[in-house]
Amino acid sequence: MKRRCFAGIAAMLMGASAFAGWINEGLSVEEAHQIKRFAVVSGLGDEIHGRLFGLIRFQNKTFDMAVPGWGLNAAVAKVLAEQIVAGGKISGEVLPLAMTSSKRSEILSEARTQGFDAVLAVVAEPSVPDPALVGGVMLVREKRLGVDRIYPCGGIIVRVWRVSDGKQIGFTAPDPCDLNDKLPAWHDKWEEFSDAEKQATLTDLQDFVIERMNSALLHLKLRDK
Repeated sequence: MKRRCFAGIAAMLMGASAFAGWINEGLSVEEAHQIKRFAVVSGLGDEIHGRLFGLIRFQNKTFDMAVPGWGLNAAVAKVLAEQIVAGGKISGEVLPLAMTSSKRSEILSEARTQGFDAVLAVVAEPSVPDPALVGGVMLVREKRLGVDRIYPCGGIIVRVWRVSDGKQIGFTAPDPCDLNDKLPAWHDKWEEFSDAEKQATLTDLQDFVIERMNSALLHLKLRDK
């Protein structure tokens, strides 16, 4: 497949496609059939983590910037809900659930209050294959001998919990990076991006996350294609 993970950034940025789709736990047919009201939550936040990895660590650069109004969570939750419905594996109601918190206990409490019996949560967590990839959405630049490229990454985990007892009934960790996706620009600080570069970068990063959610639903057995 075209999309591949990228692991080993901290160790000279060596690709390792063996980590792709490293572990998955799809919903059983029985669990999916029992879901009558399914909530979809995105807890990725509106923040970009910029990371430049050079040949040696002294060349590395970082920035972390909140982007108010980006609307990533709302867009991801909406698309996921639509795709779950289209997948036909859940016969019940599927709705986005807006949350200001990404904590499991608070998500489950709100889902319970609103009468949901299961919830899919997209959460920001550091990549298990490569801890150099922090939790959330990342703009990565790799700059070393013969290589200078900019691409999207993300420390993203997707979990499905049963609301009644909080049991996890589904889990997947999407491939963290897309080396084939060339992002438009890099600057050492978000403030140095032009308005056009900011908009293009936000659009590409959102598209990357949504594409990763497509594969997540396949691994969770919430759609067939």
